[in-house]
Amino acid sequence: MDMASQDEVFVELNDQTVETVAEIEERQAQILDISKEVEQVAEIFQDLSVLVDEQQEHLDIVENSVIDARDKTDLGKADLVKAQEYQAQARKRQCCIVMILMVVVTVIVLSITQS
Repeated sequence: MDMASQDEVFVELNDQTVETVAEIEERQAQILDISKEVEQVAEIFQDLSVLVDEQQEHLDIVENSVIDARDKTDLGKADLVKAQEYQAQARKRQCCIVMILMVVVTVIVLSITQS
């Protein structure tokens, strides 16, 4: 091989090496970009996880409030039933008292009119 052809081979190999290095550098840059994007996606998922946890806490609070309201409503309903029963008993007592008063008044009136 003469010197000119060796130089041509060397230049050709050098050009191929430069192209290969350029391709490797481009791929390296793409890999770094992908890596950054993956990190961003991981961060988004982490933020989403925090939001879901916070929302779960809020949902638990709402659920507990609903359960508490239901329990208190049931107690209120039971109290209303008791109040109705007491009211019915009070009406019966009032009727009995009125009847007794009427009998007493009638007896008094009859005793006054007979004397």
